[in-house]
Amino acid sequence: AGQYWTTILNADGSSGNYAYYSFTTRDVVTLSDAQAKASSNWHIAFKKSYIKTNGGFSGPGDVKAVDLTAAGVIGDNQFAEANAVKLATIKSDDWMADDYDFALDSLWNYNMDNHQLTPKRYVYVLSDAAGNYVKFQLLDVLAGQAPPKQGKMVLKYTYQPIAASLDLSGAFDVDTVDQENGFYFDFSTGQVVTPADPANSTDWDIRIFAYDVYLNGSIFGIGQAAAFPIYDGLQDRSDFDAVNNVNQFGPPRWVSDEMQSAFTVNDWYNYNFSTHQLTSKRHTYVVQSAGKNYKVEIVSYYDPDTQASGTYTINWAEI
Repeated sequence: AGQYWTTILNADGSSGNYAYYSFTTRDVVTLSDAQAKASSNWHIAFKKSYIKTNGGFSGPGDVKAVDLTAAGVIGDNQFAEANAVKLATIKSDDWMADDYDFALDSLWNYNMDNHQLTPKRYVYVLSDAAGNYVKFQLLDVLAGQAPPKQGKMVLKYTYQPIAASLDLSGAFDVDTVDQENGFYFDFSTGQVVTPADPANSTDWDIRIFAYDVYLNGSIFGIGQAAAFPIYDGLQDRSDFDAVNNVNQFGPPRWVSDEMQSAFTVNDWYNYNFSTHQLTSKRHTYVVQSAGKNYKVEIVSYYDPDTQASGTYTINWAEI
């Protein structure tokens, strides 16, 4: 009673795969990402700052999870206080199976009165499918309709055609795309494209469908597309002209489309923009599977000896 496991595991993503873990065997499960999609032998998985669970869109398991701290059941750094009595106060709607987590998820403001989405006009730096850099802003939406239909999208961007060049101070293009049922777009040509097999094509960089923005990389394609929210460093987050270089505010913190879990929906960490360090919020989560509940706390994201990133230390116990 009162005891718990402390597990340290390498999830730096160097293998290209997640690090999969089973609470049943109390060990890492050796699986490729492709194998994990059909396996029920894992509960939770880690790669870089991403954490997913084996349920919903992430795997065939029955895993659901909840953030006890965000639900107001216990406070920060109160892992020891999480017990069956407090867990019983959780509502069924608080439990979450995995869903998609889009890298470009800060593009819209939602009006509760008229149910319309309007763009925030935040400035991003993107890596396209080929790895070249793009300065990107969703400038406007014209005649927006209810999803899945959408209005005309006005895209403002500066494409850097020279591989590895960090310069984003060049001329920009503004394209209005009139495709209410969604579209694929290629920045290198500045055109809407129709890939025959989008998941295995590098002919597209972003897809906008039903107001969701997909990137050609990670879970949706074989490209290198990723996003960096460079707006975090701007006094005015919509100041397109203020961004002149990919490394203007230090090395980019690339974000890919990934699965969204109870750990990532509100971010399990705080990010320091000056040091680029991740610090755990020390929330307590509960992972539920096969009628059992496991409380989990992220202690650290760095190797205790070398301080290399992507090495998780977690505390966990069955409750």
